[in-house]
Amino acid sequence: MANRAQLPAVKRAIRSCPGCGSADVRLSRARSFAEKLATLAGIQYVRCRACGRRFIDYPWRIPDVFYARCPLCASMVLRDWSERYYLPPFYKRALTYVGWRQQRCEICRVNFVSLRPRWKPRARAASR
Repeated sequence: MANRAQLPAVKRAIRSCPGCGSADVRLSRARSFAEKLATLAGIQYVRCRACGRRFIDYPWRIPDVFYARCPLCASMVLRDWSERYYLPPFYKRALTYVGWRQQRCEICRVNFVSLRPRWKPRARAASR
C-alpha cells in the first residue's frame, strides 16, 4: 500500500487550501438544499483539516469527467478490489454482474462500484 506522498498528486481532485496552503483537505457535507443542488452541478464544498477553513472547489475538468472518482475524497487514484478480501453487499455484487466496475480508492481505502473506467496515466515520451 502506497502512502499519500507516493501517490500522484496530479489526480487528487481537490487542490490545496487557499487559507493556509495545506493539501490535507476533505470533502465537507452540504449544509443547505441550495448547496446540495450545487453538488449536483459539480461544485464541491471542502474543509481544510489543518486550519478548519471551508471553501468551494471546482474539481471537474472536461477530460476528467469521463473517469471514475472516489465518492468520499474525489480522488482518481483507484484500483480493483477482490471479493476474496472484501465481501460487498448484495447490491454491489448485482451491479458488478451487469457490467459495473469494482473500484477501490488508494487514498481513503473505500470500495465502490462505478460505470466509468479508471484513469490511467499516460506514459511520457522518452527524451532523447
